[in-house]
Amino acid sequence: TYASHRISSYGVDFKALNSYNESAPNNWEGKCCWYNETDFTWIFNWTWWDNEMERNLACGMNGFRVTCPLDIPNNKKLWTDENWRTGTLNYYEEVNDHLVSKGWAKYAYVYDVDEPQIHVPDGITLEEFLGHIADIFGDIKSVAPDLKIAITFQPSKVAESLYPYVDIWIPLSNQFDVGEIRSRQESGDEIWYYSCVQPNAPYANTMLYNHLYETRLLSWMVWYYNISGYLFWSSASYRHQGYGVGYNGYGDGVLLYEHYSGDLYESCRWEMILQSQEDYEYFYLLNQTRHQLQGTQYENTANSYFEEFSETLNNLIRSHNDFVRASKPYLDLRDRVGMMLNELIPILNAI
Repeated sequence: TYASHRISSYGVDFKALNSYNESAPNNWEGKCCWYNETDFTWIFNWTWWDNEMERNLACGMNGFRVTCPLDIPNNKKLWTDENWRTGTLNYYEEVNDHLVSKGWAKYAYVYDVDEPQIHVPDGITLEEFLGHIADIFGDIKSVAPDLKIAITFQPSKVAESLYPYVDIWIPLSNQFDVGEIRSRQESGDEIWYYSCVQPNAPYANTMLYNHLYETRLLSWMVWYYNISGYLFWSSASYRHQGYGVGYNGYGDGVLLYEHYSGDLYESCRWEMILQSQEDYEYFYLLNQTRHQLQGTQYENTANSYFEEFSETLNNLIRSHNDFVRASKPYLDLRDRVGMMLNELIPILNAI
């Protein structure tokens, strides 16, 4: 269902064996590594993991998360624990080398720090905490230079210590500083955005109280801001953090419903994400067609169509929480782009 909805999951988990027997077979299904706490080294068996990843990539996955079983902690004692640091760096060095050998490093992003602003240890500031994270990211970069590092945080002055190491910034849609974002893009960083439990209305989101057209706008925002992606934290988190089923009452993180038989039921909001992705594909195709018709007698027509599309879009959307509150104008624009493509693509194919 992820592939058919143009969505990449987080990928195959990097899970470790609880114990390892050197003299007998080990069950590696669902696992790829084992940590030796005596010498802080790792034993990897990539057979199961590689097979699962190949299956995911064959379905169109274009990105996956890399994590370490040791985690990156907010426990201050571990920041100076050389054994933890050695084990973590040994892990990332081997993972980097394996992914490079498979040609998969280009899809990978290290995502081991999530929402640092809500995990600041007692006794230090957020800026100091981010400084410690920067030190760890720097060490990871030194042994795993081919892996991008992502963080769910907004580029900002308080996060400047992270600038040399973070490759993918993922701010909440209500913490979106366009000036800082453009600055990081100019430096070569990727920008995504995300939603998780928040933000509430008037922001576009997937909550039960959001109009369906608002959920459909999630990928439109990616195009509008000229960024690289949207991260949604979970599609089926029924019992998030032990709070119980539907703990917040908003349907957040629950887009798929699992029947006791194992069958999945897709929500209307899940279907709107598919529509949103397909809308984005329309916009992308129009832009690519325009570029390919440059230097031909159809250049002016293609440019005129793209300008019409861009002007209409900018009249509909002004920010994450300021957009036209009706579905028809968006459907009309999608149909209009479809008519443009219907005219231009046969011309392109005939050239």
